[in-house]
Amino acid sequence: MKRTLALCLAAGSLLLGIASASPALAKAKPAPIQLLCSTSANGGTLVNGTCVLPGAIAGGTNDYFGIIAVSNPNAGDTFQVVSGTVPPGLTVLPQYGSGTIVTGIATTPGTFVFTIMATSQQGATATLAYSITVTAQPADTLVCSPATNGGTLVNGVCVLPGASVGQASSPAITPAAPSPSLPAHSRPACPCPPATGRPGRSWPEHPPSRGPSPSR
Repeated sequence: MKRTLALCLAAGSLLLGIASASPALAKAKPAPIQLLCSTSANGGTLVNGTCVLPGAIAGGTNDYFGIIAVSNPNAGDTFQVVSGTVPPGLTVLPQYGSGTIVTGIATTPGTFVFTIMATSQQGATATLAYSITVTAQPADTLVCSPATNGGTLVNGVCVLPGASVGQASSPAITPAAPSPSLPAHSRPACPCPPATGRPGRSWPEHPPSRGPSPSR
């Protein structure tokens, strides 16, 4: 009888301990996080489970920024590539601003797929596959038109404005404007830290068009 009573008391104590510990266990479970992919979040498009980021242009001064957005921004999450291949020349930073970025100057054309894992400070994780297509640097092209250098293309020859004897003349030889690595319409806001940003990095812009120089 005493042995049975002791066993019952022991079992009751065990159940009581489990019941009292359950709220603590539930509270310790980290809040879930999610990697985001949308035009508004990071300029990406979700295709068959892969976040297709804006394309990059290889070489030159085509500095690339691809945003990795997370559902709990500015929470101190860290990021790492767990599989696949990031385009050569580009790097996924462990942490940057409200999430992180893929940045650098791509060197090799092609389509590259890689998976990133985000880890919150509480230990929650999330993974998502990303894709970046790198295209070759377009060749330089000389242009000829009244709007760019005042010239007129005639049978493959650019006829520049005439010159007067005894007067200086400087018709412009104008290269075509290079394409930026991210088109303006698809360029999302950079998740930069307040006020500081990232030294030495800025969104590439089209250079201003140069018209014909006036005659002196």
